[in-house]
Formats: sequence, C-alpha cells, structure tokens
Amino acid sequence: MNSDSPAPRAGGLQPPSCALAAAPSGDFKSSARGLAFALAALCLLAACAVRHATTPRLPSVGVAIGCGADQNPNKRGTPDLADAQGREIASEVKRLFLGPWKELSTAPTARAKRIELDYDKLPNSTFAYHYPLPDHYLARNPHVPAPPPSVNLAVILGRLNPISAPLERFNSPQSLNNVTSACGLGVYRDTLLGAGFSQNLFICEPVHNLVRRLALTSSGVTFTAARAADEAASEFLASTDNWFRPEQTASRAAVLASYASVASLKGDATKGAAHFTASCAACHAYRGLGHALGSDLATFRTKPAGDFLAAILDPNAAIEPRYIAYNVDTKDDRALTGLVTDETATGLTLAQANSVKDKLLRSDVKTLRPSSLSLMPEGIEAALPPQAMADLLAWLRE
Repeated sequence: MNSDSPAPRAGGLQPPSCALAAAPSGDFKSSARGLAFALAALCLLAACAVRHATTPRLPSVGVAIGCGADQNPNKRGTPDLADAQGREIASEVKRLFLGPWKELSTAPTARAKRIELDYDKLPNSTFAYHYPLPDHYLARNPHVPAPPPSVNLAVILGRLNPISAPLERFNSPQSLNNVTSACGLGVYRDTLLGAGFSQNLFICEPVHNLVRRLALTSSGVTFTAARAADEAASEFLASTDNWFRPEQTASRAAVLASYASVASLKGDATKGAAHFTASCAACHAYRGLGHALGSDLATFRTKPAGDFLAAILDPNAAIEPRYIAYNVDTKDDRALTGLVTDETATGLTLAQANSVKDKLLRSDVKTLRPSSLSLMPEGIEAALPPQAMADLLAWLRE
C-alpha cells in the first residue's frame, strides 16, 4: 500500500482480524509507527473486553498496515503520514465504540496474516528482455527441459545516472542508483531525432526520474543492447524534479486517442466512487470524499467527457497558476514538492497529498523553485482502463 493511499478503515461487526501487508520496498519507519497506532487500538479493544467481561459485547476491528512505495516522493523519515493514518484508525475505533454493538455468542479471536507481494519475480530490475521464441512453443513437449525463453538485453547496464536528489530508502538502500522500476519500454522507429536514434529502446525509470536509451544491434535471432557513446555517463532524459516520475514513452496524444471510446461507454457510478477513492482522493475533495489539494472538480461537473479526459490523462497540458507545484530542497537534505498555501516573511507552508502540510522556516530552505509539471502525475491510465474511466466520469457527473 502506498503511503499516499487513503488510510485503511476498520471493518464492520465481523470476526476480528488484523492483516499486515508488507511490500518489499517502502518506508519502514512510517510503517512501524502506523503499526504502533494499530496495536494501540487493538489494546484499547482488549481493555474493553476486560471491562465488559460479564457482557461480552465487543466490536470487531480490522487493521491493514502497509508501507510507502519508493515511487512516492513525499517526505521520508518523519511520522507525518503514519500519524495521519493512525488518526484514521483511531477515529474508526472511536466510531465503533460509540456505535451500536452486537452481542457475541463466542469468545473473540484475533488473526494476523503477512502478505508477500511477488515483486522480486517481476523483471523491473532489468531494462529489457527479448523473447525470441514464445514460451507456449517451448511448453509443447513436457519431456524436454526447455531453455529460458527470454534474453536479458542489458545484463550489465543497470547503473543509473540520476540528477534528482535521492530520497531516503529504509530497506534495500543498496538499490540506490540501480534500476528498480523499469517500465514503459518503447522502440523508436522514426528518424526525426536523427538516424542514430532509429530502432533504439527507451525505458522509463520513475524511481530515479529518468529515461534510458539503449542502442540495439542484431545478434543471431536476438539482439544486444549498449549505451550510446555520448550517454556513457548520463541519461537520455533526466530531471531534478522528484515528481517527474516517467512511466511510459507513449505520447499523451496517443493515450488520449486510446480513450476515445469512453464517451460512448455506460459507466457505473457506484464503481466510479471506489475508483475516485483509490486514485483521486489523495489530492481531490468531492462529494464528501478525499482531500482538497488539487482543482475543484465541481467546476467540471457539467463539462463534456473530452474535457475530463484531457485534464486527467494529460495534466501537464494546462496548469492553473494557483496550482503550480514548488520543489523545495531543505538544508537538512530533504526534497519536498507541493503547493505553497501560506507565506510570511519568515516561513511558508507546503501542502501535499493526504492533507499533509509542512511548515518551513525560510532560513531552513536551500532552494525553492516552481515545477514545470503538474502535481497530478501522468500515467493514471495504468490504474483506470477505459471502462473504469467511464465509471469514474459517471460518478463525477452524477
């Protein structure tokens, strides 16, 4: 669970459970503090069990604690995000205590489960694989051990050259400046950039805010990949902005074209509300849900689907001045991005997702510069395919 996701909410009056979701990359300190809040809530319930020993009317509580993904550029090493999550849990526990209780016929039990996510099995720690022969052909003869169907095109090309300030990593710190999130691979088949760029691979690496270019050379039935001579110690594209986060090499125009059918799809508003909570509520408040950071969605309610799609899928096409994000580097080596909501002669307030606010003294700020990118990242189509987008628009326009 990303730390910029909405905090998990406790369950209804069901058998108690506690699910601990641990992703392999994230903010250990924030997770530990959030877990402390959850355990405090469970201890409160245990105390209630003693108090009501003669009348065992206990509410249930389900708590899910996760860790922030490396792709989240919010501030690290502080309890702010975990504190917000803990307050959500505490609020839900309070609601359960004050709400109607149900008699239990048996003694309550608690369960804990650790969920392992198979990120290590995914090839995003390597820039590119080539599959000369589809695996289903190799699987035809079960009596012959088949060789691996893939060829790693970039075995020794994983070291990166980022120019953005590194964010704190509390697990796998050795992965700094090494590829951990390769995605959005594209093959350039034109010559507008120059003949030397034709048939080159371009791969996004959002954790380090860069795009790598690899030149391909035929080698039998497959290829070899190498760095371009003029990029041996640099990247094809890199940014100092920790919100850059490139995720695909497709143009925004191509993405918008692929969503042209959304206007004709029938959306489910109920599902749309769930999509809003999962993908939009961290920065937008609408119809009683979410956090007010980004633009007011009520002003879009009567607009056509095309306007919604352009704003959602191509957020950098037009940025209102009042929503210009600022990148802040502090003297204690923190890299922050958000909206400047309050300014005085001696300080400023930087608003971020999930209602997180940093009050900074100007004397503690090393650099403050406006970003050329919207706070809303590109690539939301990865979480909202056309039908899900139609559901979201149905709810927004309901």
